[in-house]
Amino acid sequence: MAAAAGPRTPREDAEARRREVLGEYALLSAPADPEVAAVLRLARAATGAAGAAVVLLAAGRRHVLARAGGDGPVSAAAPLVSPEGHVLGALCVHGAPPETPHDAALQDLARVLVGLFERRRQARRHHHLAAAAEEARTTLELAHAELAARSAALATAVAELERSNGELEHFAAVASHDLRAPLTVVDGYVELVAEVYGERLDQRARDWLATARGGAARMAALIDALLGYAAAGAEEVACTPVDVGGVLELVRLDLLADLEAAGASLEAGPLPVLAGDAVQLRQLLQNLVANAVKFRRPDRPPRVRCWAEPGDGGWTIAVADDGRGIPQEHRAAVFGMFERAGGPGAAAGHGIGLATCQRVVHRHGGRIWAEETPGGGATIRFTLPGSALPVVVSLDAAAQPSVATQGPAAP
Repeated sequence: MAAAAGPRTPREDAEARRREVLGEYALLSAPADPEVAAVLRLARAATGAAGAAVVLLAAGRRHVLARAGGDGPVSAAAPLVSPEGHVLGALCVHGAPPETPHDAALQDLARVLVGLFERRRQARRHHHLAAAAEEARTTLELAHAELAARSAALATAVAELERSNGELEHFAAVASHDLRAPLTVVDGYVELVAEVYGERLDQRARDWLATARGGAARMAALIDALLGYAAAGAEEVACTPVDVGGVLELVRLDLLADLEAAGASLEAGPLPVLAGDAVQLRQLLQNLVANAVKFRRPDRPPRVRCWAEPGDGGWTIAVADDGRGIPQEHRAAVFGMFERAGGPGAAAGHGIGLATCQRVVHRHGGRIWAEETPGGGATIRFTLPGSALPVVVSLDAAAQPSVATQGPAAP
């Protein structure tokens, strides 16, 4: 194994740097410029010498860059010193008369030569910079062209996606509407058979009819859910000032039968007035409250709470329950179409309600997510942009026993 090289001496450092400067000047790898020959002729004329030469020192050896006239013993010389102070070589004259003064002239011409070398170095640097700039420009043009192509492709894909979504929404609305009519007819005839011929049928037949009517009811609920999902994205959001507390009261009235059947309490904290689509926000809160009642624990009546918290640029509204909750690994997936919340043993659902909620929130420029309620249950939070003062929901607790009004509802 070769021994590791020790540190270089100052002389070795100076020699290495001098070679670097010579390389930057390209004096050892390319012929001299025509101006160098002109300087040599001036040197001969100024000193009366028979010949002149530019001699460079590289790696301990002499390298003649250019020569004019004959060769012979050096009569006089002037060092060639770079701006950094490195001695590159010398301007030498041969056969100069000893009585002719030449030191000052040679020194001036040596400085002229170094100036020519420096010009050559700057030209090389400019050439490299220009080449790098051209390469960068070409790369940038290619990047711009690629970006434009990708932007065009993305715009095409977005347009196609919007068209496809529009067609799907239209299909869902039309299909759901067209399915409702024949389903109503089927359910009506099954009900009619049960009423007219019920006494002539045995228990098995009556059970079959009940099963058929139950299936028709579930299909009608699914059609309603599909229509709600399609409606949530079918029209532009009509933003008007919306009293969220008033919307929650309408939701309570819509779900009054379900709330009373489950023995549920619906508690409201301070809720704001903000800009939004009143119809869609009502659909949003109704789905969340209905889910809270549906996915309750079997051993106790559900408690549902709704409140709002101001934040940067808007409000965060929460609907919390003490029901079965949503497993952590499912909290993102439950907002997809046909994904069901609640886990094993939970009440049956269509898996469309939370997807509809997410669509409504996104169309209002917000986001929605699920958390665990402290002590058990699920809390659905969503953000809505805008600023407003909170308005405390005012409900008559005596007249509306299923809804309690209180201060800010704790999570």
